[in-house]
Amino acid sequence: MPTKTDSFTRRSLLLTAVAIAAAVLPRLGLGWGMDSDAWRVAQTSARLWHGSGYQPSRLPGNPAFELMTAPAAGLACPLAANMLVFAFFLAAVWVFHRIAGPTRAGARWSTLFALTPALLLNAATTMDYIPALACLLLACLLAYSGRAVAAGFVLGIAGGFRISHLLFSLPLLYYNHGRGISPWRNLAAFAAASFTGLLFYLPVFSSRGMDALLIGSKFLSGREYLLITGYNALALLGPLSAVTIIVIAALGLRNFGMLMRSTGRESGLRARLELASVCLFTGLFVLHPDESAYLLPVVPFLYLLLARFIGTRALTVLALLIVSHGVITLELKGGTSGRRTLAPHLTYGVLADDWRQRVELNRLRDSLPSLPVTEPALVLTGMGPQLSFGNPHLAHAGKTAMFPLSDESVPRFFRLPDREVYVAGHLAPGEAEILRHDGFSLYYFSTRAPSAAMRLHGYHPAELGMARIATDRDHAFWK
Repeated sequence: MPTKTDSFTRRSLLLTAVAIAAAVLPRLGLGWGMDSDAWRVAQTSARLWHGSGYQPSRLPGNPAFELMTAPAAGLACPLAANMLVFAFFLAAVWVFHRIAGPTRAGARWSTLFALTPALLLNAATTMDYIPALACLLLACLLAYSGRAVAAGFVLGIAGGFRISHLLFSLPLLYYNHGRGISPWRNLAAFAAASFTGLLFYLPVFSSRGMDALLIGSKFLSGREYLLITGYNALALLGPLSAVTIIVIAALGLRNFGMLMRSTGRESGLRARLELASVCLFTGLFVLHPDESAYLLPVVPFLYLLLARFIGTRALTVLALLIVSHGVITLELKGGTSGRRTLAPHLTYGVLADDWRQRVELNRLRDSLPSLPVTEPALVLTGMGPQLSFGNPHLAHAGKTAMFPLSDESVPRFFRLPDREVYVAGHLAPGEAEILRHDGFSLYYFSTRAPSAAMRLHGYHPAELGMARIATDRDHAFWK
């Protein structure tokens, strides 16, 4: 006979499925995603499919993911790639539910995990975050089931998606040791994870050596580093949710300390593994805080930790704040690209905004032939493959007498086939002067080019006399 918990779980599952479908399905076919790295991944995967060898989309690479998505990218089908990522998302939700337990409280936390906007955002993006997270959670579940070596192999696959996930071996080693797993089995599990994970990176290390691991945030320092780190950390679950979690953690610190010391052996080991995992992935983010998505592995372990010492009322408040972040959120930054200021205001949440941005990106790609420029012209876009990859309106600009800057080995400059109009993701000040001397009119996109130019070359395009082309939603040149 079905219990009340079973009934609650079925209702929760149905409502969660409807919400997931509404959040993810409309975005699956809208390109590879708004993360520029998603387009780089697709570009790398397409080269693999067409037999051009493996060149990482960015170091040290994500070889398992780029290999997995090669058929979809090679066939220019972002829908297929995003559906594959979505399948991993559903697997991650199932594994988290297994870890959280079949209780009513476990069902609530599983529902929150499934409806976390940061996860739903990446569930329809051709990026490795979700597949890596799914494998990470599966490795954790296998370890909890006593299958240490199998957990090691699965963790190795997670490392093939994201090499930093191999460091999860450390919390697992501690957990296995605490459970009484023999040192030899523990060593075998560690070896399985290391060998399986690093096997994917042999092509990268053979060509780049250990330099492939030098991925620090070289463009961030001082005040800028602190601002970027804080902003991206708050953006993971939303500023209001982040503040609420900090308050909950502060109020429950004493109870949590007692919990860590007094729980039973298995429960205590899991709690310490969860805490170690939160600290591990938060630390990795602090070292390289360029994207809030780098914090995604923190989410499941943070939820599992919070589930140990907060009640239903606190969970309800927290869940409302987190889920609402997908629809409407508190944005902290104002100003324009390259000239940001602190200006808190309500705006579209991350899921609604992602859908709008994808639609606008497709319009921008299709509207390039109608760029309002005086020829010959170069347009600084601040965009890479988001604009050029798979775009029939752009062709790689070869080096010619008219345009001497292009390099055949690095497709940075592209041209509109029927116009003397070139586009580039970034441009050094010296290159801008060469083009102006050769009679080119220089322009820049209003929404991306300033921040890219400031970050890469330390100037604002307007300072070099470039003319502004509106690409913001309300005043875009194609509207």
